[in-house]
Amino acid sequence: MPEAVTATGAGSSRFDLIRAQMERSHPTPRTILRVARPNVIIIILESFTAKIIEPLGGMRGITPALNSLVREGILFDQFYASGDRTDKGLLAILSAYPAQPRTSIIRFPHKTQNLPFLSRVMRAQGGGSIVNISSTYGHDGAAGASVYSASKHAVEGLTKSAALEAAGSGVRVNAVAPGPTETAMLNRFTGTAERKAGLVSTVPLQRMGQPDEIANAIVFLASDKASFTTGQVLWVDGGKSAG
Repeated sequence: MPEAVTATGAGSSRFDLIRAQMERSHPTPRTILRVARPNVIIIILESFTAKIIEPLGGMRGITPALNSLVREGILFDQFYASGDRTDKGLLAILSAYPAQPRTSIIRFPHKTQNLPFLSRVMRAQGGGSIVNISSTYGHDGAAGASVYSASKHAVEGLTKSAALEAAGSGVRVNAVAPGPTETAMLNRFTGTAERKAGLVSTVPLQRMGQPDEIANAIVFLASDKASFTTGQVLWVDGGKSAG
C-alpha cells in the first residue's frame, strides 16, 4: 500500500522537540530551501507506516536514513495512506485522485486519460524527469514473491509506457532497479548471517549494494547527464540480472 509523506517545517514545536532529542548539539536550521523553484520530490513507500519511524516513537533501527535527516533539520511526520493496493495508491498520489475502496480507476480508461498527471504538469513547464523505483523482481521472478514481483513488473511497464507518452514534451521517465542492498530491511528479510551470505553468493560482484549507490543512479537519471535517456530501467544489482 503506497503512502505519501510530507516534510514538516523546522519551525514547528513538534519538530523542535523531536529534533532536540535526536541531536542537541546541532542548531535547528531555519531555512531549508536555497532556490526559488526547487525540485519537488515525491516519496512513495509501499506498506510503510509511521509506526516504524523511530523519531516518531516507532521501532528502532528500521529507518536509519530518515532518522539521520532529523539531525539535519528535516522531519517527515505526516504519512497518508492512499489505497489498499498499488494500482489504487499510485494513481491517488500521482494524480491527486481519491483512492476507490471497491474498485480501481484503471478499470476505466476513459477516466484515466483525463487525470491531472504529474507529467502534464512538467510538460506545461517545459520538461522534467521522473524516476521510478523497481527491483530485480521487476524483470525476474521468485518463488513466494508473486504479488511483489507483479507490482514491480507493473512499475517497469508503467515507466516505458509513460516515457513514450511524455517524450514529445521533453519529459523523461526512467526507473532504477536495485538488487540486494545493505539495509535494515534486508537484515530482517534474511534473518541470519548464513542466509544473508547465501543471498550475497547470488550477486556476481559478491557483495551487497550500498544505499548511496542506489541514490547515485537515481541522481544520474534525474540529471541533465541523462538528457537523452528515457524509457529505460537501470539495473543497479551487482550483475545479478545479467545471468
